[in-house]
Amino acid sequence: IGALAEQAPDLCDTAQLDTAAITPGSAGHWRPRRESPDDIAYLQYSSGSTSTPKGVVVGQRELMRMMEIISRAYGYDRQSRFVCWMPHYHDYGLVQGLLHPVFAGIPCIVMSPASFIQRPYRWLAAMTRYAATHSAGPNFAYDHCLRRIPEAEIAALDLSAWRFAGNGAEPVRAKTLAAFAEKFAPCGFRKGSFYPSYGLAEATLLVSGPKPDASAEPRVLTLKAAALEQDRVETAAEDEGAQRHIPSCGNPVAGATIRILDPETRRLRASREIGEIWVAHGALGRGYWNRPEASQEFFSARIEDSGEGPFLRTGDLGFVEDGQVYIVGRKKDLIIANGGNHHPEEIEWSVEQSHPMIRAGCVAAFTIDDDEGTVLAVLAELASPRNVESGDHAAVIRAIRKAVSMDHGLTIGRLALLAPGAIAKTTSGKIQRAACRAALLGGRLAIAVQG
Repeated sequence: IGALAEQAPDLCDTAQLDTAAITPGSAGHWRPRRESPDDIAYLQYSSGSTSTPKGVVVGQRELMRMMEIISRAYGYDRQSRFVCWMPHYHDYGLVQGLLHPVFAGIPCIVMSPASFIQRPYRWLAAMTRYAATHSAGPNFAYDHCLRRIPEAEIAALDLSAWRFAGNGAEPVRAKTLAAFAEKFAPCGFRKGSFYPSYGLAEATLLVSGPKPDASAEPRVLTLKAAALEQDRVETAAEDEGAQRHIPSCGNPVAGATIRILDPETRRLRASREIGEIWVAHGALGRGYWNRPEASQEFFSARIEDSGEGPFLRTGDLGFVEDGQVYIVGRKKDLIIANGGNHHPEEIEWSVEQSHPMIRAGCVAAFTIDDDEGTVLAVLAELASPRNVESGDHAAVIRAIRKAVSMDHGLTIGRLALLAPGAIAKTTSGKIQRAACRAALLGGRLAIAVQG
């Protein structure tokens, strides 16, 4: 510890215990701590994708309720086996990947996140080796498998035991679900095993998910893009103009109440209207650590016209259709342009798909103010350092501009291609759009090409 004094001086002020000096006889002096359901279990810090991370206070009582919710929602039994590669400082990896297997008494095979990122085949190989029934990850994980696992390696995989493939923690893509199910069908993977879900740290973990039914494929709504920009939900015909395919994130979990509200007036939205998602159930966090004002604002919200509450304000935008929850974006990240509301995740997805030289999962879209007013800015990482030094950058820029114009009817005011690793992300891999905006405006980005 002394060697770390300069880098971490606070360590030297803490109580230090020489573990080598502890004798086996000391064990007799230990007394178990008396736990209470009212005790704090831990602080789960939010990812910080839209603001400074805040410590969500998770109590013992709420944690145990969430364990029971997960057991029912994911159909666990004594034959279940879980494989987890997700980081354990994130609520998804901690609660579902470590704490719940202990609670349920089932085997859990744990692997390093770096092992998965380096070679995603290792995840599916572990599912095969242990005949695992449950595993989960954000949408990017399934995309990573699609991009990085060659056809030659698929023959060695057996995913027939995989009954629940959780997909959450970031927007679920209908295209990803379909492509993964098709590519890995020869290994026994079933599209009905997908479990798109919705949750957040403030709710301990899970808010909604499909009912346990391996035969039911995830529901996907095909909606009019123009209506979504006006916060309306209108079904689109197969050949009817610009469309968005929005997967269901299932039904509210047991005991949960979900309301869709206008985030400004705090009044209920009408049926088939998009609004902010408010949640109430017995497994919510107790507030933010040492943040009483923020706790009051987000954990004790009440509906303006009825006084119903308290609710957790999630900051997520979505709607409920036939009892199922659909997520369309984040309130703080919403891009307002040409009289419509545009969700940056959709713009970023269009950019990713526009050209093979764009690095997947490494695009940021947001607005900035310049001499012409408020304009759309897009930052996109190139796929490799090789692409920075050479390549048809003009073609990449043309492809990006065309995709955003065709898919969203928007003109990009400022576009920059960056070297790999330049875009700011949270520790859980989410794009930090506010940080990207600040870096761009502050001239702190090493821009490879501007267009």
